[in-house]
Amino acid sequence: MAPRGRRRAAVVGLSVRAAALRPAAAWSSTRTWWPRRRVAVSATSSSRSRVLVIDCHDSYSQNVAAWVASAWRDVYGSAEESCRAWWPTVVAHDDAGLREALSCRESGERFLREWEALVLSPGPGHPARGADFAETAAGLALKAAPAELPILGVCLGHQGLAWHHGARVGALAVPRHGMVDPVRVVAGAQLLRGLPQGFGATRYHSLTVREDDALRRSPLVVSAPARGG
Repeated sequence: MAPRGRRRAAVVGLSVRAAALRPAAAWSSTRTWWPRRRVAVSATSSSRSRVLVIDCHDSYSQNVAAWVASAWRDVYGSAEESCRAWWPTVVAHDDAGLREALSCRESGERFLREWEALVLSPGPGHPARGADFAETAAGLALKAAPAELPILGVCLGHQGLAWHHGARVGALAVPRHGMVDPVRVVAGAQLLRGLPQGFGATRYHSLTVREDDALRRSPLVVSAPARGG
């Protein structure tokens, strides 16, 4: 967290206090589901990755899925294996079957306990808008998620995590579309462990999580701010 009086920074990395990222060594399940289909979503198919990616209708979501597959293959598999064997289950945030599974907190929590990790994808809009995030499967998942479930939010998913926990999300004075900025990794941040201090990151977003009292009152910890917020 930047001290008071310092130049405002855009928050590009957040984690929930005392939450542990604990991916398990045993994984199973991989099918990619496409937008606007009612599907029977299950964590028990023939794949080796039990990661659920909720797609907020962004073309980048499949890139995120590919990175997840590559990371889990590298950790739990071997270089000879295809990443397809570790591909996560990708479901659109407005999919009727997924929304039904998450429709109430109790059943939603039971459903999410079938998964080892949850990823909320990029997407258009603002997390407070119902159709963009808040009332979609992405927003419902945050309400129902058990405390021990590791959750990664990317772009809109990142902003949605912050908004869900009480932080403010607002427009940048200047959209950071295709701009490269140095990122300061906070000491002890596990998510970006191993990356060099001040590494350059290409940004493409017009909203930011405000680093203010609302964020400080939340259970979130800033792990990586960037200038230009």
